[in-house]
Amino acid sequence: MNKNFKFAATVLIIGLFTVFFFLPIVEVKCSGITEWAIPTPNCGPFGIDASGNYVYYTSFPWIGGDPIGRIGRLDITSGDFVEWNIGAWTGPKEIALSGGYLYTTANNGIIRLNPATGETTRWDYPYSGFPNLRGLAVSGDYVYFTAGDDDTIGRLDISTGEMIK
Repeated sequence: MNKNFKFAATVLIIGLFTVFFFLPIVEVKCSGITEWAIPTPNCGPFGIDASGNYVYYTSFPWIGGDPIGRIGRLDITSGDFVEWNIGAWTGPKEIALSGGYLYTTANNGIIRLNPATGETTRWDYPYSGFPNLRGLAVSGDYVYFTAGDDDTIGRLDISTGEMIK
């Protein structure tokens, strides 16, 4: 055998031995995860969005608890929470922040919250049945959503209140 082959084989064997022997004891550290406990017990958090130092979320107790749907805000700097009651049995799901307003899909409509005043506006789904609105995206004067039980994508024009699927 030539010297180069022996040298390469030796380096490979030592490298493999090092990896398999020392790898299990190598400790990998990550930056960590920070968690905040939502102040309403059994709230069933669902949707989440963030802007600056604020994290917004929706919550609705699916099992137990009161049937009040909420939109909440966490200030990650101070750890303070604010929660807004958006109605019983609303079942808020996804959430999106646009133009200073928070939008959420509810069981059978779209709800907009002005976090500065706490005022809500609701647009009911105009079609029969229980649409189970889920996905949500806001672009300009339009709120797009998915209706899970109808297998459709719909659009709300917030300037006119017209909702189509």
